[in-house]
Amino acid sequence: MDEFIYESFFLNDSLRPEQTFVKEYVYDTWGRMMSMTNPGGELVQYHYAL
Repeated sequence: MDEFIYESFFLNDSLRPEQTFVKEYVYDTWGRMMSMTNPGGELVQYHYAL
């Protein structure tokens, strides 16, 4: 399970075009979310029992 899928979303605010918000997700090969980084930079990690 050392392979990961990485997703990233870029959101542009029409009122502040110079600012981009990024939300990132990392999944393991079984499709389980391993971590999420929200636009404020907070990292949330998930751990699963095997």
